Amino acid sequence: MSKLHDLNDKHPILSISLLTAGQKDTLQRCLDSLTHLRTVISSELIIVDTGCDSEMRSIIDKYTDKIYTYTWTKDFSSARNFQLSKCSGQWFLFLDDDEWFEDTREIESFFQNGTYKSYDFCNYIQRNYHDNTSLRYSDDYVTRMAHISDILHFESCIHEYMVSDSVRTYSLNSYVHHYGYVYNSDAQKYSHFERNITLLNKMLLKEPDNMRWYIHIVQEYWAIAEYSKLIDFSTNALNHFKKCNTPGLESSIATLYMSVIEAYFNTFNYNAAIESAGKALKDSRLQPLAIASLNEVITRSYAMLSDYDSLSPYALTYLKLYEQYNGNIEILSTQSGFLLDETFTRQYFEEVCWILVQKALYDNDLLLLKTYFDKIDFESDILFTFNQDTFEDIVRFMAISKYDEWFVSVANRLISRAEHTHKIIDLIKDYEKKAENATCLEFTNLLRIFSQADLYHPYIAYLKILSFQESFDNKEMPSPLSKQELLSLLEFICINTDDFLLYKKEFWHKLLLNDIDVASCLKNINFDKWKAIVETYCNCYSK
Repeated sequence: MSKLHDLNDKHPILSISLLTAGQKDTLQRCLDSLTHLRTVISSELIIVDTGCDSEMRSIIDKYTDKIYTYTWTKDFSSARNFQLSKCSGQWFLFLDDDEWFEDTREIESFFQNGTYKSYDFCNYIQRNYHDNTSLRYSDDYVTRMAHISDILHFESCIHEYMVSDSVRTYSLNSYVHHYGYVYNSDAQKYSHFERNITLLNKMLLKEPDNMRWYIHIVQEYWAIAEYSKLIDFSTNALNHFKKCNTPGLESSIATLYMSVIEAYFNTFNYNAAIESAGKALKDSRLQPLAIASLNEVITRSYAMLSDYDSLSPYALTYLKLYEQYNGNIEILSTQSGFLLDETFTRQYFEEVCWILVQKALYDNDLLLLKTYFDKIDFESDILFTFNQDTFEDIVRFMAISKYDEWFVSVANRLISRAEHTHKIIDLIKDYEKKAENATCLEFTNLLRIFSQADLYHPYIAYLKILSFQESFDNKEMPSPLSKQELLSLLEFICINTDDFLLYKKEFWHKLLLNDIDVASCLKNINFDKWKAIVETYCNCYSK
């Protein structure tokens, strides 16, 4: 990476200031994510070094000459004001070395099309990851860009914020990845808590009516799962702000309510969570996002109590608000807050859908099952099931229900999830065992459904062959397969499983009756494979 020669050094449009604090793993990624922005926008890059070692210093030296050393004083606003003092641009963008932009094109357009001239601040999204998998995160709108004026400055020794004489704010969908709340050990997490809570209590003592400090203290207690202290603190804060109707505090009030309710939920006190949420819904200060969040947690709490009769109105209210407001940037940016940010995420939406799926199974309601099962995205990397047993409950429902073509699409989606395939197939095998000594309508129903599934799995292939003979006796079964299709299925079974000797004799009889060359499939299996198959067979029958 060669140094970019900053465009219009004397009067750039944008001053980008990076505060480095020893995050070696993300520093270069952070700097590289700024490259295109710096190329197309008149800008300068300023790096404030609060303690880089020689290795980190060698990295930042490659990106800019504007590097300043700053001695840390346990005061974030002081460090930010130092950053600001070194800027010569019209606008200021600041970030830390543990975050990096996914894409800066929207920020570039903000300056290229002149939008920046009509605003004083600009928000973008900070994507805060909950763990190192990158699959679970929450999005927070943060104000990290501002028009530079004589009045602009930072305040607060922690969770610093900008102050200016105007608040015209524009919001972008651009986001930075941030792993700052993912800790390598409990010791690291508690060290971070102790540092923050000391500074926050200092600010709360100084400004007892400033909601900002209450919310940050809530976040700290939440981070270390001190739920009892969290309930007490948030309850006292709600009493303190009970008669407060100051505009702009609505989402913070909602966060205080949600911290109490979620603390009850996380300590398995679901009735208390429901009662507290019910009281919160009576507060006229709450906005649609908060109302949706309260309805969601009530739904979740009733589901944990298996009270499906009570949860419906809350689940439906949540889904109605989801359809109405999800994707609405204005709502999400102005009404969002801690413990509200995930309200309209796919996780919460799908968990509510799964709860209604469970209700449908409980009520034996096929229409309700179709409505909410079809809303779930089975192709996503992660499936946010509310109850891991629901997949098997759906199979049991199909086993006792009148056949419906829709069941085949359900079967395909269920077994497409590798983490559930084994359990589902074991359940079908249990029904098959029941059918060995007596007529089992449930297995016949599942045979009809899963023999039409698309998944190439040895047991599914086996069901397809079983259904072949059934189709002659039962006209409702799928149409017969060709001889070549049967042979291909058998070859697939022989290659991919070690337990086909356990299949009942009717399976082999049907193949022979239809002149399928079973021997040609079996003779191609090598000795090691045969050994594994025989061992599986012997182990099964020795139990």
